[in-house]
Amino acid sequence: MPCHNALKHRGGLTLANYAGAMKGGDDGVVIKAGDPDNSLLIKVLNGPVDSPKIPKMPMGDGTVSPADIQKISDWVKAGAKDPDY
Repeated sequence: MPCHNALKHRGGLTLANYAGAMKGGDDGVVIKAGDPDNSLLIKVLNGPVDSPKIPKMPMGDGTVSPADIQKISDWVKAGAKDPDY
């Protein structure tokens, strides 16, 4: 994850840890616990959103498999609990 890691917080967002992911970034909260359909993270993984400044992620040649997107969506739907607890 070259853009939202512990060292590089593109758009003010870090996905390197639970706290950062739940905090969100410059565009606000990206995970709405229990609501994957309205979670920006799920939207950008599935395709471009209705904002010219927020493209489909990951950018460039990177991809997230449909199976992995579904796992993330299921986690969000289940309440986006901290995996360390």
